[in-house]
Amino acid sequence: MTIKLRLIISAFISSLVVILVIGVSFMTIQTVQIKGNLYEKIILSKDLLADILPPPEYILETRLVTYELLNSTPEQISTLKAKLDALKKDFTDRQSYWDQSNLESRMKNLVLKEIKNSALSYFDLTEKKFIPAIEKGNIQEARALLEGDLQKYYDIHRQYIDQLVIMANQQAEADENISNDALQKGFATMALTALIGIIILLAALGFTNTIILKNINRLKTIAASLASEQGDLSSRLPIESQDEIAQTSQNFNRLFDKFEQIVHLAQLEECKIKEAHTEINQHMAHSQLMISLTDLMSEGAIHGSTDIQQTMQTTIETLQNILQLNDKTSLVVKNVHQNTDQIIGAMEHIVERIDDTRKNADSVTHSTDEIAQVIALIKDISDQTNLLALNAAIEAARAGEHGRGFAVVADEVRKLAERTQKATAEVEATINILKQNAETMVESSESTEVYVKDSVLQVDLFRQALSELTDNADAIRQENLLISYDIFIELAKLDHIIFKLNAYNAIFHNEEKTTFRDHHQCRLGKWYEHGDGKKAFENVPSYALLASPHQNVHDKIYASLACIKNNNCVEKSEEILNNFKIVETKSKELFTILDHMVEEAKRG
Repeated sequence: MTIKLRLIISAFISSLVVILVIGVSFMTIQTVQIKGNLYEKIILSKDLLADILPPPEYILETRLVTYELLNSTPEQISTLKAKLDALKKDFTDRQSYWDQSNLESRMKNLVLKEIKNSALSYFDLTEKKFIPAIEKGNIQEARALLEGDLQKYYDIHRQYIDQLVIMANQQAEADENISNDALQKGFATMALTALIGIIILLAALGFTNTIILKNINRLKTIAASLASEQGDLSSRLPIESQDEIAQTSQNFNRLFDKFEQIVHLAQLEECKIKEAHTEINQHMAHSQLMISLTDLMSEGAIHGSTDIQQTMQTTIETLQNILQLNDKTSLVVKNVHQNTDQIIGAMEHIVERIDDTRKNADSVTHSTDEIAQVIALIKDISDQTNLLALNAAIEAARAGEHGRGFAVVADEVRKLAERTQKATAEVEATINILKQNAETMVESSESTEVYVKDSVLQVDLFRQALSELTDNADAIRQENLLISYDIFIELAKLDHIIFKLNAYNAIFHNEEKTTFRDHHQCRLGKWYEHGDGKKAFENVPSYALLASPHQNVHDKIYASLACIKNNNCVEKSEEILNNFKIVETKSKELFTILDHMVEEAKRG
């Protein structure tokens, strides 16, 4: 599994955790929201109480009308009879309504049987006996009915009404408790889901981090071996996976093979040079120039290595998370890519200088030719040594915080330069032997040129591998950036949902248990006005549209919560309902704008 795929899987797990938390929150809200099942039950209980006090379900007004009939004039009787008919019609209509409702069975049975029967008995006795007695002017009979059977039916009816009031209040309280329990369980489930998701994510990130550090430690071991006094070039990186680090290890192994060949050749050439004992007279100035250039190249390599070491130390100290690691890795690889280009240019320049040296040797006497070849070999050894130092710097860069071992490699470069100077002095003393070995030196120069060209090819292959690694690192960074946008927005939505839920809960309980801040001081407001939201999205077109719906949501919720302090939420119920309808509309608009912000940020 590649590093890129591991990071993508980690990011996917992060998104899945966010989606699960949002899903649990949504399910909880659906359960206890206005117009939900529990809310409907509460409203039914409230409606029932409204029907009881005052009529039509409670025949208190009917009782009063019968008293009015007892003391009415003939002109008032017809009006009061019509009023009784209207009251009876209202009663029967509401009976039909409750018959079709989902009212709790015990209360429904009480309404449709006991309360109904006692009320209808009262209406029937009033119509059949009480009103005829009033119309005939038989006040004594009417009074006896009013204080006798009608009083009995009314008392029975009132007993059932009292029972119903108690049952309705108990049912409303139970439904509200169920709503609160559902809300608490929803929050607990949401917290548990988030915790499990975070644990899974941390485990995945820890596993990926372990794999990366394991391979980096291997690179560190090889670098330490190369930087030692022995300079062991036989060490190779193990290949145990198919990821980017494994591919880079393969390229390093190929490069080590070529280095080992070049060093072996350089050692052979050094032995040949030490055997030359003839003094060089005609090209002393040229030899001195070559030595000076070699010193300058060595100093430049040391200075460059120090700068690279300081840069890598600074980079290691600033690594805080995976995104930063990707950014720093990409930067270092790009620098190595540029250094590789410089190495290729230097090696091509070496080839040109070797070729120039050979041509100059052919144009002078046999002895001058031999001297030029010896100088070319000296330069070649110095350049190859410098190449070893530069590639050791590459190893140090890949080794992370252990790049300080590069100082040992730089010291080795200086030693090689000193040996080169010594060899030059010996060449000056052994010019006669160098003349005898002219043909051998020319062949060695040509062989060195072939090896250098082959090295250029290998370094170019290494550069191509670095280019691919750079592209992969950039792709991973872009994927993480896009995923971070999604997480930013989903967290903002979740925070907004919790804000609304607290407002609903405050209205339900007629109590503000949470401090409600304005649209500037809430977490969403701080996020998009001053925090990460502003940094990530302030340049997208939809960003400017976010403030208006967000402010509307806060304004309407503040207006609704004012009833708690004024203790008039019941009187303001219609206004509160309209406010929350606007809140939901503006919330949908807000979420749409947030989604558009993500899409626009991804399009870039």
